[in-house]
Amino acid sequence: MEMTHKDVVMMRLVNQATAQGLAVAQHSQTREFLLVAPTGEVHRHPNVSLVRSWLRHYADCGRDEASSWFKRIASR
Repeated sequence: MEMTHKDVVMMRLVNQATAQGLAVAQHSQTREFLLVAPTGEVHRHPNVSLVRSWLRHYADCGRDEASSWFKRIASR
């Protein structure tokens, strides 16, 4: 079975998140991406590019700074 472009993007997102100790899911009705931290924090956004940017920022800066960055960006 061949993977579609969407499958590849989602697989990369899952790999990037799990490498940082996060779980990722996509809401079946709203199609929003959900990132769940071990602390119970949940971040959600419909744009996969923004979620991947947040993961890169999270890897560089850590949880506290990345959480405030995500909240600022997601509220736009």
